[in-house]
Parts: sequence; structure tokens; C-alpha cells
Amino acid sequence: MMAEQKFIQMYKYGRYLNMKYALIENNIVKVISYQPVDGWEEVSDDVYGDMVRKEDGTFDYTDEFKATHRPE
Repeated sequence: MMAEQKFIQMYKYGRYLNMKYALIENNIVKVISYQPVDGWEEVSDDVYGDMVRKEDGTFDYTDEFKATHRPE
């Protein structure tokens, strides 16, 4: 059922998105993989390394990261 639902969702948006898996330690994304790994969590396509999982379950970069990576 879950795989079927994901296929329908991907079909609905007209493209196939690869699933991402993350090694998360202390709510910080350490490593991303496109292959399933035991003990890693499935995350959305817009999650990247060094992001922090917030209390509501979403991910964002730390304020430190944002301050050092500002567009000029």
C-alpha cells in the first residue's frame, strides 16, 4: 500500500523522485544516501547534509550555517 501510494503521488506530479535516506544523529543530518540503509530514515527530496530536524519534524539549516552561507 505504501509503495502504491508513493507511486501515485509521484505520478500525480508528473515526475519520478528518487527517495532519500538520512543518517540522523542528535537531530542533525550527517549523511544522505539514495539507497536504503538499515537504521536510516527516509527523508524528503529537499533535505541535505548538516540540516537540523526541528520539533515539528521539518528540516532547516542552523542559524550559524545560514549566516556563513549568505548570498552576496
